[in-house]
Amino acid sequence: MIRVDEVYKHIWPYIQKHVPNTRMLYLDPPGYIGIENLCSYIDSPRDHNYILFFDQEPLDLQRNQDLFAAAAASVHNFLPGVSHAALITSEFNSNTVQRCCQFYNWHSYQYFFNGWAALDWFRGYNRSWMIREPSERRITTTFLMPNRIVTGQRLWRLELLAQMFQRNINKNFISCPDICPGTQTLIESALENFEFDTDKFPVSSLPLTLDQDSVPSWASASLDLVPQAQQSLLYLVTETVATGTRHHLTEKVFKPICLRMPFVLASTQGSLAFLRGYGFKTFDSFWDESYDQIQDDHERLVAIADLVSKLDSLDTVQKQSLFDQTIPVLEHNFQHFYSGAFEQILWQELGTMLENIRVTFDI
Repeated sequence: MIRVDEVYKHIWPYIQKHVPNTRMLYLDPPGYIGIENLCSYIDSPRDHNYILFFDQEPLDLQRNQDLFAAAAASVHNFLPGVSHAALITSEFNSNTVQRCCQFYNWHSYQYFFNGWAALDWFRGYNRSWMIREPSERRITTTFLMPNRIVTGQRLWRLELLAQMFQRNINKNFISCPDICPGTQTLIESALENFEFDTDKFPVSSLPLTLDQDSVPSWASASLDLVPQAQQSLLYLVTETVATGTRHHLTEKVFKPICLRMPFVLASTQGSLAFLRGYGFKTFDSFWDESYDQIQDDHERLVAIADLVSKLDSLDTVQKQSLFDQTIPVLEHNFQHFYSGAFEQILWQELGTMLENIRVTFDI
């Protein structure tokens, strides 16, 4: 298993060998998207191709405009001519990436960088004494739903929370800030822009916290909230991206897998099917996962809230029984993640992507 900050070191020798005369641009540290974070490997002074890795954060045409312009300029200003250029992201079937590549005349490629990140960040937890065996757990509540940034491009999380509270699903492990740390927006002010009823949103009780801190930014790289997780029937994963046409899963979906928990996934249409494509199993044998195929973003959130509300109506005995039935799936996902099987799929995907670049660049 390789570390996230070493991925590019492993990729660069392959590019030198199979895609020569190609510069590799990347961001260091991974996840930082400022122009000052732009770095490069140069194959030779005769370089006439370049590849830009933008492979952790979701692509935003407005937010990333200056970075992409600087990346292109850093090559075009110093090379006599550019034959081919490629943008590599962790987004699949993305209209946003397609528009960006059309503008810059880039070829588009994808690989699951955030899968690599999860393997790095969550390594060793399979040997931890902190996490009890699923068969030893006593389920007392329905779900765990941590939330940190809930406005801006993640305003849909606030919409989902409003849908949940409207259904009186409030006796669960839910976090929500009073002021969004991403945009410094008051949650009460953000709710005023919704067209549906938000009267049951507990504004006066904000912030809702699950621990000493309510989902700190560093929590991405660790399995936190373990006591709450081990009492919950499921993990309600609120992914980074849940609107528009693209697949962009992050380390968030791997937290319940590593905690050996069932999960409901709030993300873009087809995200569960996308995850199954990497060898993981989901929970359509235990509850209705048709929400994953709903195209309309708002209606998909409504369906998720309806599903979780139905599960929340079960009594404690029923929740325990349902959790126990999911254990074979939990064990499959856990072993698939930690046995090296998932990593092997990622290696194959990465190799195929680089080979396709070589063919496209006609080298």
